[in-house]
Amino acid sequence: GYKAALNSNMLRELDYRNESDRQQKFRNAIRVSGLVVPEIYPLISNERVLVQSWEDGESLDAITNWSLAERRSVAKILLQTLFASLFDHGEVHGDPHLGNYLYRRDAIGRSEVVLLDFGCTIDIPREARLGLLNLILATRENLDIDPLACFQVLGFDGEKLSHLGRLLPSLCKILFAPVCVEHAFKTQEWNV
Repeated sequence: GYKAALNSNMLRELDYRNESDRQQKFRNAIRVSGLVVPEIYPLISNERVLVQSWEDGESLDAITNWSLAERRSVAKILLQTLFASLFDHGEVHGDPHLGNYLYRRDAIGRSEVVLLDFGCTIDIPREARLGLLNLILATRENLDIDPLACFQVLGFDGEKLSHLGRLLPSLCKILFAPVCVEHAFKTQEWNV
């Protein structure tokens, strides 16, 4: 499965017309304040050339001296982008390495995140999105659901997970700890 996915994604990533289409759809679909997705110029792009607007910004290392409020604003933009693309749009950016993100301040000093390179995106079927959302909400609100069924909808092998059945709610509490608190979550205190 991994080899097939790698082959498929590699072919998609090398087709700039395909990347152009995905980037434009993402740009139009995801409305997060502070998120910048470069504009595509389709009339001068083709399968071998991708032309987009130039966007300035700094690397993650360069913004470590920004104020705590600015860094939290960046984190909020990143999380809102992930959640909007995952749960609303059903397609997430699949290449989250440091070179695909730029950080900057707009003309009035608000934080912005520039998201680059849409050669690898991942489609998330509606059923899987709902399964994940149900797991998160059930964990957060202590609701009684069948976590095994939700994990199966996400693509996990039910037979292999079945022996963990009674432990899955506890596992969910660990996995989803960051979204189950009402305050800033400190990842260094995450007891994974």
